[in-house]
Amino acid sequence: MNLLAHLYLADATRTSKAGALLGDRVKGPLRGDYPAPLEVGIQLHRRIDSYTDQHPVVRHLCRQFDPPYRRYAGILTDVYFDHVLANQWSEWHDDGLARFCDDAQQAVADEWPHPPFRVDRLDSLSALLQSYRSADGVRRSLAYLASAGRRARLPGGAFAVVRDEHAAIQTAFGELFPDLLAFARREAAVIGSRYGIEARFGPQS
Repeated sequence: MNLLAHLYLADATRTSKAGALLGDRVKGPLRGDYPAPLEVGIQLHRRIDSYTDQHPVVRHLCRQFDPPYRRYAGILTDVYFDHVLANQWSEWHDDGLARFCDDAQQAVADEWPHPPFRVDRLDSLSALLQSYRSADGVRRSLAYLASAGRRARLPGGAFAVVRDEHAAIQTAFGELFPDLLAFARREAAVIGSRYGIEARFGPQS
């Protein structure tokens, strides 16, 4: 999943929002180098990504992409899932999208472990999250991933390809996300118990 979905799931499970983002940055086993809430969030991020990649709905969706985009279908759908979530936000969260994104930015900044991680982009996190509501925001995100030196190195034209799959991705999101939310809550409880952290779910549970 991408940024907005991870932060939504962190909010729904009352786990660390900074940990939810650090899951892409922290590599290897966790050995207590970070505060327990951060490590719970990092582990939950990893399990969410693994569950999403293996979900039958996502696997079927990714097979619909033609080469050379099929190789990057997981990345493309992750970004576009944020677009769908942002445009369906009121169906999933009581707070407005802008308020949620502002609060998430502050929560991440409050917990962010710097050093070693740079904080130069945190001040624009809310704007980035809100940008996923627009097609142009998705286009900019994919262009960033395709830029020189980025790990993904997406082929050109990725936005047009993913936009053509809008209906299929939207349908897949509707089938995936309730399963993913239930999974995240179960896993948050399991992981948290190992750190002596009791699961505290919000009113949506």
